[in-house]
Amino acid sequence: MTANDLPQGMTQNTISLLLGHPDPATLLTPEMRNAMQRVISSPQAYTALQYGPEQGTQSLI
Repeated sequence: MTANDLPQGMTQNTISLLLGHPDPATLLTPEMRNAMQRVISSPQAYTALQYGPEQGTQSLI
């Protein structure tokens, strides 16, 4: 892949997390449903479902 093949605004050595194609069998497991139910039932659901800071989590940079 050359720089000309990259989507606009992307640089080489970047891992894009914009698109994904997970195996559908992994999305409907009882564990996933239970975990999601706990998250959305929590008083902290609004915070849990928000995007993080634009610059990213400092410890991961």
